[in-house]
Amino acid sequence: MRYLGIVAVLFSLPAAAQEMPPIDRDLWQALSQGLAAISMPLAAHQQAQQIMQGIEAEAAKRKIQKDAIKNKPENQP
Repeated sequence: MRYLGIVAVLFSLPAAAQEMPPIDRDLWQALSQGLAAISMPLAAHQQAQQIMQGIEAEAAKRKIQKDAIKNKPENQP
């Protein structure tokens, strides 16, 4: 459970609350493999996977919102 706490702290840093840059796929894959290699109960692995999926969904949502704002007619020259 403490490993999951570490993951939760990692993803709740104040910098993460700011604008999220696009997810670096290589870094994301390395993080995913690192979490998979940690010895912890299946429930903790599933919870870590849910956290990562939530982060990916939030990043996608923010990208869509950012693109929508950028493409609004009043923002066009």
